[in-house]
Amino acid sequence: MNHQSVTFKNAHFPSHPRHRYHCNPIHSRLLFPSPFLTLHPNTTISKSAHFSFTCRVLHTPLLNHPSGSLHTSNAVKPAANVVKIVDVATLGNLCVDIVLNVPELPPPSSGARKAFMEQLAASPPDKRYWEAGGNCNMAIAAARLGLKCITIGHVGSEIYGKFLLDVHRDEGIGLVEMSEETDVLDAPSSSYETLLCWVLVDPSQKHGFCSRADFSKEPAFSWMNTLSEEVKRAIKRSRILFCNGYGFDDLSPDVIVSAVEYAAEVGLTGLADPILAGQELLKKGNHAQWVLVKMGSKGSILITKSGITCAPAFKVKIVDTVGCGDSFVAAIAFGFIHDIPLVTTLAFANAVGAATAMGCGAGRNVATMKKVVELIETPDLNEDNKFWNKLLNDHVNSQEVTLLSKSVLNGSNGRVKHVTLQNVVSELLPKLTSNQFEGKLSS
Repeated sequence: MNHQSVTFKNAHFPSHPRHRYHCNPIHSRLLFPSPFLTLHPNTTISKSAHFSFTCRVLHTPLLNHPSGSLHTSNAVKPAANVVKIVDVATLGNLCVDIVLNVPELPPPSSGARKAFMEQLAASPPDKRYWEAGGNCNMAIAAARLGLKCITIGHVGSEIYGKFLLDVHRDEGIGLVEMSEETDVLDAPSSSYETLLCWVLVDPSQKHGFCSRADFSKEPAFSWMNTLSEEVKRAIKRSRILFCNGYGFDDLSPDVIVSAVEYAAEVGLTGLADPILAGQELLKKGNHAQWVLVKMGSKGSILITKSGITCAPAFKVKIVDTVGCGDSFVAAIAFGFIHDIPLVTTLAFANAVGAATAMGCGAGRNVATMKKVVELIETPDLNEDNKFWNKLLNDHVNSQEVTLLSKSVLNGSNGRVKHVTLQNVVSELLPKLTSNQFEGKLSS
């Protein structure tokens, strides 16, 4: 990823960058039922400072997975005449990132930040500093894992929209336009333009974000009120509908709820303990079957109604963390669709996120399958037994707990079932390097 340098005077940035990575409260209130929920330790949803999370939703509209996939008595059976031709569809949050180097990140006040953004936009940057952003990150990562992907959202007809269409074509991703011609008859032309996000990088590699969605109480595409028939067809034909709170930047809550409810025809908890929080989400979600908690450099947790699976993160040299969470979710979708064992799926997701962190930027810079395989071939875990023992201590008596470990032999060690990294890698590598999964592996 190229960075353009821009010089500004008297600029500083508050402790939290744009809500894209540190979500504000409205983005944390996702109450839609779904088979997967992922939580990330960036946004506080409880009074305790020990753990805090961000919520994302990964929803399977009409379950049509291989035998052995997760089931519940509440699961909706797929219609007999529906053919699932798409693995993953993303909803909304399509934008173009403009990645710029700046001496200091934007000032804290809204007015000053808006003026800062307008100053940036006054001189359109060279195209080499553009990158696909938002849900494009997840779609690209998933496509590079061999999944068939589409994005559902809005892009304008200007140069930025054409750029996103070109990226979609090059990555083999379909795009379904959410709007119809009648939607924009009375909309101002500016509100129909592709959403831009200015990604600002200071000398210490900290990121700040600005977009027009930050300075309006209304979503960027507030004129969009209904789901078109084309969008409904796309949802119906997809195995997984991926939604996240950032979709509120451009779509109204009613539109998002309509899409999720249509897919389901077919929380947050206030708890400091991430496992208890996940279990509470499982109770509240009629169709929720997996809850995933991303613990940053510690690793991740996958919670089901029958057990808890934990996997420490991989040790890598981190260059840029942008897009790591999106890559992680893409790998979770891959594991779910292909019925890979839980601990292997979680380890794979950690590896895909880590491989993305070794590069610079998101969009087309997310990890390829080749880089993921290279990482898995010589893995090293960031194992912290003291952390995991403390976290799991209150849960091992009530549920089956599985923990990925460096060298402990398979089987139970005390009250925790340990699975070795070597065994996971030996199971995963042949699957990633063979042709048994549909889709073309990018290199």
